[in-house]
Formats: sequence, C-alpha cells, structure tokens
Amino acid sequence: MKRYPKYKDSGVEWIGEIPRDWDVVLFKRIYKKIKDGTHGTFVRVTDGNPLLSAKNVFTDGIKITDEESLISEEDFHEIVKNGFPQKNDLLLTIVGTIGRTFVYDKDYPLAFQRSVLFIRLKKDVNPYFYYYLFQSSLFLDLLASLAKTSAQSGIYMKDISDLIVLKLPEGEQKSITNYLDHKIHLIDTLIGKKQKRIELLKEQRTAIINQAVTKGLNSNVKMRDSGIEWLGKVPVHWEIKKFKHLLKRKKGAIKTGPFGSQLKGQDFVDSGVKVYNQRTVLDNDFSNGTHFISQEKYLSLQSFEVFPDDILITSRGTIGKCAIVPTDADKGVLHPCLIRLQTDPTIVFNEYLSWYIQESEYFKESVVFESDATTIEVIYSDTLKNIRIPVPPIEEQQVILRHLVSMEKTFGKCIESLKQEVEFIFEYRTTLISEAVTGKIDVRNEVIS
Repeated sequence: MKRYPKYKDSGVEWIGEIPRDWDVVLFKRIYKKIKDGTHGTFVRVTDGNPLLSAKNVFTDGIKITDEESLISEEDFHEIVKNGFPQKNDLLLTIVGTIGRTFVYDKDYPLAFQRSVLFIRLKKDVNPYFYYYLFQSSLFLDLLASLAKTSAQSGIYMKDISDLIVLKLPEGEQKSITNYLDHKIHLIDTLIGKKQKRIELLKEQRTAIINQAVTKGLNSNVKMRDSGIEWLGKVPVHWEIKKFKHLLKRKKGAIKTGPFGSQLKGQDFVDSGVKVYNQRTVLDNDFSNGTHFISQEKYLSLQSFEVFPDDILITSRGTIGKCAIVPTDADKGVLHPCLIRLQTDPTIVFNEYLSWYIQESEYFKESVVFESDATTIEVIYSDTLKNIRIPVPPIEEQQVILRHLVSMEKTFGKCIESLKQEVEFIFEYRTTLISEAVTGKIDVRNEVIS
C-alpha cells in the first residue's frame, strides 16, 4: 500500500504524522450540535416504547431485544421532542461500554439514556469517516484515558467536544470511507465464515458427545427402547438408572449447599476455610477463591464439606455445569448455589458422569422434565435424585471416555486455531482502519471492484 508523498507533524500525540494538506481541529468545529440521551428517571410500563442505552448500540446497528425497559408514550415523546437522534447522526457510547459508534440509519427517533451521545456533523463532514475514525485503536485508547470511574466508567460530553481530531478534504473523506466500506465488508465476511465454522465444530462436537453417552460407539449394537421419550433407544445391554442409584450408599452422598440463613454475607472473612462457589466450578479452578469462613463457622457447616473426587454441580443461575474436586484441593464447604455428589465408582466413573452432565443435551432435558417446567433456574437435590440416565457397563465407560478425550483434543485444536485466525484478522482490521483514517496509507486511487 502506498503512502502520501509528503507528511507533517500533527502536533497531536495520538494522531502522529499526517498528510501535508490535512489538518487537526477541535471536534466542536466539526459538528453542528451535540447532545446526550435523557438524564431523567421514568416509570417502567408493560406496554410502551423501549428506553435504550449504550448496551443497544453496536458498530453494525441498534439492537433491541424483547427484554428492554419500556416507558409510556408520553414519556417517549418528552425525550425525543428535541429531535435527537435523527438520520446520519453519529452515535457514540460514553458510559459503561465506552467507544461503540454507529451512524444512525432510521428516519424516526428512538429514546436513549445519557450513556449515548448524539453528534450532528456539519454538511461538509462525512459521518462515515468519523464512524471509522472512532473505531480506530488510536481513538479508542484516547477515550479510555479520558474515562472517569465511579460506579461505572464514563466520559463527559465536554471532553468529547474538546478533543482534537482530524480535518481533511471532503473528497478524501469519501475516498477513505469507500475504501474501508469495501475492505471491512470483505474482512467481516471472512470473520463471519470462520466464526460459523467454529459454531459448526461445536455443534458437531456436541452431537458426537450425545451419541457416545446415549448410544455408545458401536453402530451395529442391538438397541432397545429406553422408556424415556427424548432419549429414544439405547444399547440393549445398558441400564437406565436414577441418579440416586449411582451414589455411594451413605448419608449425604447427595448434598445441597447450605440455606442462605445458614451462610450469610457477614459470615465471610478474609482467610480461613474455603467456600467453593459457582465460579470455582465454572472455571474448574479450586486453587483460587475469595470466599472464606472461620474455623468456628466451618464446624457448624461441616456436613457441607467437600472432599476429593466429589462432583460439584451448579444449581442456580448457570445451571448444570460441574467439576470434580481434585485430590490437592484445600479444605472447604459448599456454597448454597452448588450440589455435591459422591458416586459409587463400581457403577459409574466421575469423569464419565461429568461428560454426561455438562456436555450432553439430555441432562437438561431430564431436569426440565423432572421439574415439571418449561425452563429451569434452580436444580433441587430431590429433582436430581430422580433423573434417569443411560449407564453402560463400567468397562465400556472407559472406552467411551478415551474416545471423548481424543475427540476433545482434535476439536479443541481446530477450534483454537480458528479463534487465533479470527483474532489475527480482527487485529488486521483494526490496524487497517487506523492507518487509513490517519493518512498512514494513501487510498485515494485504490480501485474498488
């Protein structure tokens, strides 16, 4: 890619050198008007207009879900009566998620909270040039340096007005915009294809797991009806067992974490006996943790202690994730959001059961069915006890485990390689935008086909 023939120092650290016929100015000289969203507090209603925020603004559009807060028609008109935003206004998120930008493309206004800034540019200014400028890593780093942190990071509207930005001939703004429109479309299409490939690999991985833990590896084996509608047929020599029949024959082999009244916020201390929580399981990391109780409190919660080889299952929020307690885990107790399982190793391997719980679609199907619900937010131990699962002979579990571990390595390498490719392409995308909008490359005579 060629460079401009002559450059000069812009005098602005974040911009650096620029083409000789470009200039830098205060941003307030670029726009006609600037305004942020409403600072008001409004009553939420069940039927009305959405009140949007920074979380709804993306570089590829305004995204509105069915979960948005709604305000009355009267409040909506009160917010938008000033005429903001209107088509071709540049939107910039300035609170919480800082730096997402979009050129407003609607012929009617939407109601936004103060976390979104509306910038109405002058007639000789191409909003799409500044849309790209605002996506450059140089500009995003600048915004990050301006962010004020309280409950959440934010930037004042005056700070944006007082920024020094680039000013360049209108024709060059158009050339850069056309070039980036074309290049970014090609790049985003490539990224989309690779991300789609990742999703297909994940779906294929899930299908292989489901097949292995419900049908086995031998496609020629004789099958029989499992008696479970969503499970269908299973190998004739497999058993269908309830969870409670997979456990050790001892009291507390299945144990839900303590009630909230048994473990309160004031019980936590800076050090002592660990409280293993949902984060422990989601990260499969038993070495870290910030929740501890005193030795005295531990003695009152000793029945909730976890031991090596226990399976811990998340029972609230993100449900159905599990981890096996390692042999070197520190002494600790269950958090209320976990359930502890102690299995009989002559019936089922912990590793095999973990694959079924965490990776198979059938586990959640079973929980929903046993809970007599359409969706589930909590798994109860009484529900878990009665869930039925297909259980192959212990020797066959070993064979299936080896197959799944090998499969996981293969798929893991492919997925990780694709993720690295996507990351590299994203980096190239960011660099290309930064170089084009700051004049480090000359795209005026680039042929776009």
